[in-house]
Amino acid sequence: MARYSLNLPSRLKQETEKWAADQGISLNQFILWSVAEKVGALQQNLDDPDFPRTPIVVVLRVSLCPVCGAQACACKRS
Repeated sequence: MARYSLNLPSRLKQETEKWAADQGISLNQFILWSVAEKVGALQQNLDDPDFPRTPIVVVLRVSLCPVCGAQACACKRS
Protein backbone atom coordinates (compact mmCIF):
# COMPACT_ATOMS: atom_id res chain seq x y z
CA MET A 1 0.00 0.00 0.00
CA ALA A 2 1.30 3.47 -0.89
CA ARG A 3 1.40 6.40 1.53
CA TYR A 4 0.07 9.80 0.52
CA SER A 5 0.06 12.96 2.58
CA LEU A 6 -3.28 14.74 2.30
CA ASN A 7 -4.06 18.32 3.27
CA LEU A 8 -7.73 18.90 4.06
CA PRO A 9 -9.41 22.17 4.97
CA SER A 10 -10.26 22.07 8.70
CA ARG A 11 -14.03 22.14 8.16
CA LEU A 12 -13.89 19.30 5.61
CA LYS A 13 -11.74 17.23 7.97
CA GLN A 14 -14.24 17.76 10.80
CA GLU A 15 -17.17 16.74 8.59
CA THR A 16 -15.24 13.71 7.31
CA GLU A 17 -14.37 12.65 10.87
CA LYS A 18 -18.05 12.91 11.81
CA TRP A 19 -19.14 10.75 8.87
CA ALA A 20 -16.40 8.21 9.60
CA ALA A 21 -17.43 8.01 13.25
CA ASP A 22 -21.08 7.58 12.25
CA GLN A 23 -20.01 4.66 10.05
CA GLY A 24 -17.88 3.20 12.85
CA ILE A 25 -14.66 3.40 10.83
CA SER A 26 -11.43 5.37 10.99
CA LEU A 27 -10.84 8.61 9.09
CA ASN A 28 -8.30 6.78 6.93
CA GLN A 29 -10.78 4.02 6.06
CA PHE A 30 -13.45 6.58 5.20
CA ILE A 31 -11.12 8.53 2.89
CA LEU A 32 -9.93 5.30 1.23
CA TRP A 33 -13.54 4.18 0.73
CA SER A 34 -14.54 7.59 -0.67
CA VAL A 35 -11.67 7.70 -3.17
CA ALA A 36 -12.34 4.11 -4.26
CA GLU A 37 -16.03 4.92 -4.74
CA LYS A 38 -15.22 8.01 -6.85
CA VAL A 39 -12.70 6.14 -9.03
CA GLY A 40 -15.16 3.28 -9.51
CA ALA A 41 -17.88 5.69 -10.62
CA LEU A 42 -15.50 7.36 -13.07
CA GLN A 43 -14.46 3.99 -14.49
CA GLN A 44 -18.10 3.06 -15.10
CA ASN A 45 -18.93 6.47 -16.58
CA LEU A 46 -21.43 7.00 -13.74
CA ASP A 47 -19.86 10.28 -12.80
CA ASP A 48 -18.78 13.46 -14.55
CA PRO A 49 -15.15 12.91 -15.64
CA ASP A 50 -14.67 16.68 -15.98
CA PHE A 51 -15.35 17.27 -12.28
CA PRO A 52 -14.29 19.65 -10.77
CA ARG A 53 -13.79 21.60 -14.00
CA THR A 54 -17.48 21.43 -14.87
CA PRO A 55 -19.17 24.79 -14.23
CA ILE A 56 -22.14 24.71 -11.89
CA VAL A 57 -25.30 25.99 -13.54
CA VAL A 58 -28.37 26.74 -11.47
CA VAL A 59 -31.72 26.96 -13.21
CA LEU A 60 -34.60 28.59 -11.39
CA ARG A 61 -38.19 28.22 -12.52
CA VAL A 62 -40.24 31.32 -11.94
CA SER A 63 -44.00 31.45 -12.45
CA LEU A 64 -45.16 34.68 -14.04
CA CYS A 65 -48.70 36.03 -14.09
CA PRO A 66 -50.24 35.47 -17.55
CA VAL A 67 -52.04 38.83 -17.31
CA CYS A 68 -49.48 41.31 -16.07
CA GLY A 69 -46.27 39.27 -16.36
CA ALA A 70 -45.19 39.92 -12.79
CA GLN A 71 -43.62 37.25 -10.64
CA ALA A 72 -45.85 38.07 -7.68
CA CYS A 73 -48.91 40.01 -8.68
CA ALA A 74 -52.11 41.21 -7.06
CA CYS A 75 -54.27 41.37 -10.17
CA LYS A 76 -55.97 38.05 -9.21
CA ARG A 77 -56.68 37.27 -12.87
CA SER A 78 -55.67 33.96 -14.34
